[in-house]
Amino acid sequence: KSMYHYLSFYYLGLNYLKTNSLSYTTEQKDILLTAKTTKTIPTGFIELDRHTAGFQRGTLIILAARPAMGKTAFALSIARNMALDHEIPIAFFSLEMTGVELAMRLISSESEISSSMFKKGGMEEWQKQQLYQKTERLSRAPIYIDDTSQLTIFELRAKCRRLKQKYD
Repeated sequence: KSMYHYLSFYYLGLNYLKTNSLSYTTEQKDILLTAKTTKTIPTGFIELDRHTAGFQRGTLIILAARPAMGKTAFALSIARNMALDHEIPIAFFSLEMTGVELAMRLISSESEISSSMFKKGGMEEWQKQQLYQKTERLSRAPIYIDDTSQLTIFELRAKCRRLKQKYD
């Protein structure tokens, strides 16, 4: 495995953000209102959004760090926040983990059920219900995961263009 985990978030052309006034704090609302007027994309992490003003349309973001530092978990959290909370299509490119592994992490995070429960089995009935309810919403999220190993920058760009055409 390579030392760095590359991640690309590509804003695919939607020009709106959806807010629910009951589920956001005042500080989050301010960030979202600023994002609406400046066309930035909030990450769902207030401190990060304050320092970066959110992500900018069409920007490639590369997240790199030493192994086992939480890059994938952080990146998936941002992808989840953008796709579910703001209905922004997300393209997530991973050179190390498979799409199934990434999907399992998303499902585990969203359903608040440990991924070891999926492997071991024997979930309680309430956990199955929670899993179904939470993953129903996740299944409709505009998240595209690409796990092509040895992806070149030209292939990445071509895939992003195709996705932009599809969602524009």
